[in-house]
Amino acid sequence: MVLFFILSDQQLLIALEHHHHSSIVKPPAHGHNHSVEQKIYFPDLPNAKTISCDFHMHTVFSDGFVWPSIRVSEAVREGIDCISTTEHLEYQPHSKDIPHPDRNRAYELARASAKNTNLIVIAGSEITR
Repeated sequence: MVLFFILSDQQLLIALEHHHHSSIVKPPAHGHNHSVEQKIYFPDLPNAKTISCDFHMHTVFSDGFVWPSIRVSEAVREGIDCISTTEHLEYQPHSKDIPHPDRNRAYELARASAKNTNLIVIAGSEITR
């Protein structure tokens, strides 16, 4: 059994496994590096395809600080197979600068940005009430 959690907000990688042939690359100790690929390799298991996913990320459309296309670039650079922008539905601290009534806008921009890549983009949202 292999269980992987990637929590991008905390830049934390936890790998619990019983398969000893994997190669896992942790982020640099000083944080992130935009100039170097930091791909994380997760091996396929017998009769199963392993994909890496990050289902919790924010952009300027809620409490993140980057545009959705940046999240796509980060995921592609890091070798992530699937992402979901999970903007807060009711918490929008940048609403004076990014007022948009369509709560799916971050997903639409990310999906368009990932069009010529192998990245899968899934629509998501975060309910924090």
